Amino acid sequence: MRKYASLIGAIVFLMQFSAPRSSAEEGLDLYSATRERPLFSPTRRPPARAVAPPTDVTAAPVVAPPPQLVLSGVLLKTGEGIALLRKVTELKAGPYRLGQSIDGWRLAAIESRRVLISRDGRELWVDMAGPKH
Repeated sequence: MRKYASLIGAIVFLMQFSAPRSSAEEGLDLYSATRERPLFSPTRRPPARAVAPPTDVTAAPVVAPPPQLVLSGVLLKTGEGIALLRKVTELKAGPYRLGQSIDGWRLAAIESRRVLISRDGRELWVDMAGPKH
């Protein structure tokens, strides 16, 4: 019985190395030296693998676009003024005083035919529609 066990062990051992291989596996193994030492590379070394640059997960701050405004009129009094402004998407104009906010933009100056709105250091002049004198 012991004789057969060693014989069976030997057969199993040999079968591991003589298992039939596909022709594709056999063909690739024949060229492993070419992969490891490329023929047309001056150094005969495979090219370095490209490493993707690290992506910056902090995105640039989103800059809010200025509101689309129409200046309908200006009321000037000594020391104060009121601008009649409306958004392009709305039909009704509303009164705004110096310092009031319009979509996050602050009304910074009121002149006779234009107003200045500002946000985060950016400034935008809105002129009155119609003929200019």
